Amino acid sequence: MINNKVKDFFKKITSDVFVQKKNNEENPLLVKEGDEADVIFAKNLKSEGGRFFYCENVDKLQNTLKKLIKHLKLTSIYCPEKEIQDNLKKLNISFDSKEPKKCKAILITCEYIIADQGKILLSSKQMGKYSLKDLPNEFIILSYTSQIALRINDAMRGITNKYKTKIPTHITTVGNKKNKQTLNVMVFEDFKSFR
Repeated sequence: MINNKVKDFFKKITSDVFVQKKNNEENPLLVKEGDEADVIFAKNLKSEGGRFFYCENVDKLQNTLKKLIKHLKLTSIYCPEKEIQDNLKKLNISFDSKEPKKCKAILITCEYIIADQGKILLSSKQMGKYSLKDLPNEFIILSYTSQIALRINDAMRGITNKYKTKIPTHITTVGNKKNKQTLNVMVFEDFKSFR
């Protein structure tokens, strides 16, 4: 469960995505000693040009998703995951489940969030048969708070524990600026209503 101090930080950096920034003397994105993994991820993601959204409940998640799609002027979203597709239908959000190259963005879940790198760990469970070069550069990631790992090693151990002997293929990270991907990460408390 996320404590109130962390929630206040998340609300602060989530709310500034859709408004013009003001000049602040102290950089709120500097990672400080004692920061928890979720805060470290949010700071690193934002400093790399990504967008972070903390969603306390399903309503907040749905409203933020609609607002983000409108803000990014997305008319075509690739969404290969059936459970997300069902929810997009309920929200009247159109998507393509077959041809990622025709889309401007991809909406998926993830394996883990890598806090110290500000990146997302994906596998064939999310990407299917496609590699990163086949996917749109605008990523919208849905993630639970329990999927935040401090380091890549922690995430890889998590994948091994989760899948045991049937480890998925195409395990990769996304979020490096040189690959020209933009991450929009929506993190919400662990409940199974949307996924």
